[in-house]
Amino acid sequence: MSLELLATDMERRYNLNIRFDSDELKRYKFTGIFENETVEQILTALSMAAPVNYQMNKNNVTLILNKTAKEKFDRKLIK
Repeated sequence: MSLELLATDMERRYNLNIRFDSDELKRYKFTGIFENETVEQILTALSMAAPVNYQMNKNNVTLILNKTAKEKFDRKLIK
């Protein structure tokens, strides 16, 4: 599932407003199942799996492209 669709699901499930600082982030794809995890647990898992950082202020979440981690992430994908 794309991060864009995952964000839409999370907005509904957790009553959040999620915005992206980069359209590139919307295209990252993830697989897995989240059942009873908190928002923070999900965001932490996403940030470990892809070059995504986040800022959370109450019900507002901003997903931020970590450019330094992206370079390393891209190099690993090319290998």
